Amino acid sequence: TVNRVKVFKNFKEGQTIIPATAAAEGLFGGQMIGVKDGEGAVLFYDWDTGTFLQKIDAAAKEVYWSDSGNMVLLACDDAAYVLAFNQELASQAIATKQISAEDGIAGSFDLLYEISDTITSGKWVGDCFIYVNNVGRLNYSVGGQIETLVHLDTSSGGNTQHTILGYLAKEDRVYLIDKKLNIVSYRVTLAVLQYQTAVMRGDFDTANELLGGIPVEEYTKVARFLESQGFKEEALQVTQDPDHKFDLSLELGLVDTAHQILLETPEDDKDSTDTQ
Repeated sequence: TVNRVKVFKNFKEGQTIIPATAAAEGLFGGQMIGVKDGEGAVLFYDWDTGTFLQKIDAAAKEVYWSDSGNMVLLACDDAAYVLAFNQELASQAIATKQISAEDGIAGSFDLLYEISDTITSGKWVGDCFIYVNNVGRLNYSVGGQIETLVHLDTSSGGNTQHTILGYLAKEDRVYLIDKKLNIVSYRVTLAVLQYQTAVMRGDFDTANELLGGIPVEEYTKVARFLESQGFKEEALQVTQDPDHKFDLSLELGLVDTAHQILLETPEDDKDSTDTQ
C-alpha cells in the first residue's frame, strides 16, 4: 500500500513517473503500470517512458493482464471490467508524442464487456479468464459468457479460501490452493476454451479446425455453449445428447429429424418420463 505517493521510479530503467493524482492508494504491475488513486480510478502508465496512457474510472481491487498483453481485467467489489489494450496505437502515439497531458492517449483502452461477479482470484488462459468468485465457484469467462466449472469445497470455513496457482495446458488442468495449503486441480480442456473463443469472435473456420481436437465426451457441453450464443443449427450438428438433439430439432422446425430421433430411441427408454 502506498499513501500519498507523488513520485516513484522504475528501478530497471531509472525512469521517474509522476502520477496525475495527489493520493495514490496502491500500484498494479503487468503490461503497463497501474496507479490506484483515491477517487475510485486506475491510471495506466508506460513502463519504459513513464507516459500517461489513460484513466479508467473503476475502483479496482486487483488488475489481471493477459499473457499477450492485449487484454486486462479490473476486478472491483461486485463487478469486473475487461478492457482491450491497443499496444500499437499507444506505441505510435508515444513515438510521435501525440499525447494529451490530461487525457493521455485516447483509444489505448476500450471496454469489451463486464462480468457481474465478485472475483477473488483469477488467471488468463489465452483470451479466456478463469476465476474464483466470492461464493466458492470456479468459473471461466469467454467474451463475457460465464461457465461454471465446479463448486469448490468451502466446508473448512470461509467462501474465498481458494487461490488460483496457474494453468497447465499440457495437463488441461487448473491448479488452486486453499488457506490450509491444500492443492487441488480441475480439468479444463484448452481446446474447448480455444473453440469457444473462436466462436465468440465469429471465426467459425478456426472453430471447425479446433473441434477435431476436442474429446467427444465434451461435445454436448460445446453444443450447449453454441446454443447459448444462438447457433442452434451448429449445436444440432455437435451435440451427442439425444434429448438435446430432439429439443433443438423441434426448435428449428425439423420435425422429420425429431421423429427419426424418437424412432431410434432404445426400447428400454421409450417408457421413461423424459421420452414420453
